[in-house]
Amino acid sequence: MPDPKPAGPPKPTLRVLLLGPVAGRDPLSGDTSYVDALATAPPPGIEYVRYPDALADGSLVIRGRRKKHGARTFTDRWLLVLRSIEGAARRTVMFREPTWFVSTAPGAFDLIHAHLFPVRQLGPAHLPLVSSAGYPLPVLYRAREGWSERRAKVATWLERVWTRSLAVHDPWCHCAADGVMTVYSEHFRGLLIAGGTPPDRVLIAGTALPALPLPSDTSEAVRIGFIGRDFVRKGGPIAVEAFARLGRLHPDWQFVVAGSPSSDGSEVAPGIQILGPVPREEVLDTLLPSLDVLVLPTSLDCGAPYTVLEALQRGVSVVLGRSPWLDERLAGPAIERASDATELVAAVESLLARGSREERAGAATELWRSTFDMPSLHRALLPAYGAALALQLRSARAAS
Repeated sequence: MPDPKPAGPPKPTLRVLLLGPVAGRDPLSGDTSYVDALATAPPPGIEYVRYPDALADGSLVIRGRRKKHGARTFTDRWLLVLRSIEGAARRTVMFREPTWFVSTAPGAFDLIHAHLFPVRQLGPAHLPLVSSAGYPLPVLYRAREGWSERRAKVATWLERVWTRSLAVHDPWCHCAADGVMTVYSEHFRGLLIAGGTPPDRVLIAGTALPALPLPSDTSEAVRIGFIGRDFVRKGGPIAVEAFARLGRLHPDWQFVVAGSPSSDGSEVAPGIQILGPVPREEVLDTLLPSLDVLVLPTSLDCGAPYTVLEALQRGVSVVLGRSPWLDERLAGPAIERASDATELVAAVESLLARGSREERAGAATELWRSTFDMPSLHRALLPAYGAALALQLRSARAAS
């Protein structure tokens, strides 16, 4: 029997500083879920270090912050003034998300992945940078904050002046010389390219979900549900109107709404149960497994929302809105789109006409497994990391 081949040298590990919202330190959202998913299920050969851990061990310093005994260097003093000006502008006429002026310890990291955070690197360690984002801030502020088109345009113009003047890499509007951008949709990529970003510097890398423990179905009745903390912007009123119509057409169907301000278990119409806010564990273990169809005609989300991915993984078909910021790959026999209650009624009936519950569940889980599991995200992110590393290498050769 031939001797086994000697093991080759271990593959090098790329240490990546993950600059993005972290649960427990930043508000819970789909963005904290994105960072958590990456950190807990990294691509092969990647070691992520979340920014709180890097701050704690000193490998990351956020510059321009007031220290206990004053700013440490001339640069920090200058940045303190600059950040004071930025803070005043962001409280009044700009978007509120501040620039992160950062320095990293030499040799501590090979690359920075900035999720949402605008970043300007300072100091001797200047690393390749990859960003990720789902849509531009003007879209978010018009939908969530109610900003007018004019106010959003002024803030966008100021953001562009700021990022270009200071060489800030902003995940939604400016690709710095050392950066590569990843976005969730072809729609977003097209807008960035139309705005002047080189096509080879914008790649598609959407959201994904690791495998979760899967409870068994808990309902034999046909059950349709809506889940959304932001009831109005997630499409709750449209869902309730459609449920009332479906209830008149199909009296034996059940309808449940999680996320309405009402939390007393009341019904707004026969068969429509209002649960109010539901803890995530209960959503995953009890609510989603009981549904045949999840309805989420959202106007606020981008990419593949995590509630949708959790539903698909549990074998639940989904009706989504028609927002162009949603991932175009959310398509196929487990997905329908609807923009109003009339379309939503037709979409739900169409989904439920597609074979048995087992067949529909198989189509939903297959969409998650083939397109939105973590290996799928890894396959999209690794080329972006490679492109950023190659960009740095070309810059170093040009400088030498």
